[in-house]
Amino acid sequence: SLTVEDIDSSTVCRANLEVADVDPIIEGVGALNANNLVEGTPVAFTAGQTRPANEFDLITNYRWTFAPGQQQEGGDLRNPTYTYSDQGTKNVCLAVADEDSEVDPVCFDIEVRDLEAIAFFGGPDQAVEGQQVTFDADGTAAGGPADPLSRLVWDFGDGSAPVEVPPGTRFTSHTFENDGVFAVRLTAFDEDSPTTFEQMITITDTVPFAAVDAVYANEERTAYEGVPLTIDGSQSRAGQDEITEYRWDFGDGETTTTAEPTVQHAFVDNGTFDVRLTVVDADDSPSTASVVVTVANVAPTVMLSANEALGGADPQVELGQPVRLVVVTRDTPPGPAPQLTALVGDVAADLPPPRDGIEWDMGDGSAPIRDGFDTEYTFNALGPKVVTVAISDGDGGLTRASIPIEVTAAAPGIETVDPIIIDEGEALNLSLEVTPPPLADGFDTLVVNVPVAPEGAEVEVVDLADNAKRVDVHWTPTYYQAGSYQLQVRATATTAGTNRRRTIPIEVREAGTPRLATVGGTPGRGVLTVYDYGREGGNTIFRAVAEVELGLGAGGLVVETGGQRAFATVPGSDRVAVVNTLGVPRLLRRVPVGQSPAAVAEGPNHVFVVNSGDNTLSAIEKATLKVVATADLAPLDGPADVAWLPAGFDGLASPRLAIVSRRSGHAALVDPGAVLAGRPAIVGSQRLGGALTRVVGDPSTGWLHIADAKARRIYRVSASDLTGGNAAVDGVSTRFAARDLVYRDEALYVATGNAVLRITDDGASRELARTPAMALGTASEQIIAGGALVLATPERVENYEPVDFRRIIDAGGSRVRRLASFVAQGVE
Repeated sequence: SLTVEDIDSSTVCRANLEVADVDPIIEGVGALNANNLVEGTPVAFTAGQTRPANEFDLITNYRWTFAPGQQQEGGDLRNPTYTYSDQGTKNVCLAVADEDSEVDPVCFDIEVRDLEAIAFFGGPDQAVEGQQVTFDADGTAAGGPADPLSRLVWDFGDGSAPVEVPPGTRFTSHTFENDGVFAVRLTAFDEDSPTTFEQMITITDTVPFAAVDAVYANEERTAYEGVPLTIDGSQSRAGQDEITEYRWDFGDGETTTTAEPTVQHAFVDNGTFDVRLTVVDADDSPSTASVVVTVANVAPTVMLSANEALGGADPQVELGQPVRLVVVTRDTPPGPAPQLTALVGDVAADLPPPRDGIEWDMGDGSAPIRDGFDTEYTFNALGPKVVTVAISDGDGGLTRASIPIEVTAAAPGIETVDPIIIDEGEALNLSLEVTPPPLADGFDTLVVNVPVAPEGAEVEVVDLADNAKRVDVHWTPTYYQAGSYQLQVRATATTAGTNRRRTIPIEVREAGTPRLATVGGTPGRGVLTVYDYGREGGNTIFRAVAEVELGLGAGGLVVETGGQRAFATVPGSDRVAVVNTLGVPRLLRRVPVGQSPAAVAEGPNHVFVVNSGDNTLSAIEKATLKVVATADLAPLDGPADVAWLPAGFDGLASPRLAIVSRRSGHAALVDPGAVLAGRPAIVGSQRLGGALTRVVGDPSTGWLHIADAKARRIYRVSASDLTGGNAAVDGVSTRFAARDLVYRDEALYVATGNAVLRITDDGASRELARTPAMALGTASEQIIAGGALVLATPERVENYEPVDFRRIIDAGGSRVRRLASFVAQGVE
């Protein structure tokens, strides 16, 4: 304000003046040596050219912020210091104040580096695999107190897992399992970052130690040629790596490699051999050891035998007849002439024996025969002789073998036959010619007999011209006669008084198990029962061994060739049950067919089923057990039975099926090939009667025998005539309806409700037994001696002698509809 006064008054003038504050100037602020800042080391800061705005308004306070919550301030704090405990980017701010106010801070970044640890260790630069190596980490240290070490990690470079130790651990040891050059690394860790030091070390390989010895079976420590000797390397020791191979060199040209430390070797000749064993470890490092083996000579073996022409086990030769002398080193079939064979066995190096190592002594005072690989000798005196052969191997081994031989006057000749091998059930038909020795005026007379023959064999001696004879032998072994047999023929010349015997070995191989299958039961439960035939105490036995559930009812039955499966119709289930008949019988499959299958027949590759419910024929392929074709059988109504007729039956050019029907009374022939091809299959049919239920064929005459249950007759028609549909029909009446038919030995057997009948080809009928027979079948003479007729009564299954109808064996069995005997051939 301004006041102006005069003498008598004054005046005041006022003016407002605003004076602005001037802020201090912050300039040049920063950290000294900013490019080399390290954690844990004090950092010096400077306020630079920071100054007051004028000389009247001085700076009163410097406030530094080094990190959140970390401040220093003061009136003269232009150059503070601060120590950072960790690395990183730091934001630093400086704010200043004068007497009037504080200006906004100026901030800048600094970079604080990590304080690195020091990693270092000492240790060897070479070692051996498997040896423990120690490393010294004494030179390893933290970068400073602010960043102490947290852990040390060793990596030895050999694939082993890294090893972590506390930071104060000075010594660390490691075993290198393999050879090689490895980089060993030590990494020192602090709280921020690791530091690594690396040093190379060379690990050299260790070799195994080989040791070998021979394991002798005698105190003389001698091996023998051709006899396996155990060579033992089990005392060999591995180095660091396990032994992976044992390589053997036996010193005789033979080598081998094994994984086991022992081996057996047979030396091929006598001598002294340097056996070497080289063991190899997993690094292919070898080590070799050797042992000297002395191998002694072994004398040869000699087996002296006579061939069948010389009498075999009972050698004899006629005076003046040459005998061949043969030395062989392997089984060789002898010739047809009388022959003595010396079979020599030895190690390969000693075979064949040297020529000058063979000597035959004929036992009659004659000079020895040398160089006798293959020569002949003729005895000059009658009587028993002992022939000896001596074989030398050229190495000092000598073996003799002898055989007695009878030198006779001229004796009968018996035809030579090789040993015989047949199967059970296979027919043996053998003929042997026996010739007499000559006389001055003709031929001597013979007495021939067969003192030894298999049980059941039929033997006949037949006279031939010039006093010769023929021995005929017929034998079919049963299915219980597997084993070894002999047939012995003896012939005596009556004038000369000489004789000869020939023994023929016969081997019978097992061919199968004799069995019988039946089907029956009730409409609600069909059952297939299997019976076994066998031998105990010389007698045939017969017993049920298994039952197989089929389904709803049971009708027809056929067992396939070979006896491996049975096919049974199951009417209530519209199925054909297939049952395995090898071993333990069991159901294999139920094959869906037509309605109410009634009967079944077997062809080469198919089984054919007649279905009475829908008048069809189903073809089941045996290989797949699937229906592959179905044929309509009209005009047949209610087909009841079917039989397979092979090509040639009654002159038929190709196979046919004979089918009879219950409701329409028809008999028909069906072409199975047409069935499979889907063509019309009936090639001929004829109505014969009321209710036809069963048909069987007689291959010897070509007749079909057909049962008519309504008329109670058995018809007989020609199969070939039936093709034309106008076959001549004749027949035989029965008191009761036939339930089953079977043809055997030129006669038809009929099972009726109260008797068993036998009808011969001339039409004559005879009642064999008054018994209610439900089903019929046959058993061959290979199953029961002489064969048998098998019938089922309401409660039993019985086997009868077919001529006088004498019961042989039986077993329980009820409600049987069909039965069939067979031989189960093969193994399940």
